[in-house]
Amino acid sequence: MSYQARPSEPSLATAYWLHGVVGNAAISIVVSRLWGDRVPLGVLIFWGAYNVWNMLLIWDTSSRYTGRAIWRGLARAVAIITAAMVLLVAINIFAEIAHRAKDLQPDKSVIGQLLG
Repeated sequence: MSYQARPSEPSLATAYWLHGVVGNAAISIVVSRLWGDRVPLGVLIFWGAYNVWNMLLIWDTSSRYTGRAIWRGLARAVAIITAAMVLLVAINIFAEIAHRAKDLQPDKSVIGQLLG
């Protein structure tokens, strides 16, 4: 018996091209237009969470993919590279939070100072 995807489950191509490539390109354009080089940490955390979701989506859809094995393997390689990228971004976020924690002002919101 073969697996039948539910209508709400995207194909591997949709997960990779629409959510991965187009979704990240759209986020990149919006972020660069709004904040340039000074992106708030909260936005980076959202972006990282989006990439984790997308990585898991690509991995999941690749496990159901029944086409050529090369595409399944390449999709999983992209998911692993994405995981490494997200890990590096997370390390940088934690380093920046630690740096900002040194300069906290008691009369302002802690969350706003750390993530803004």
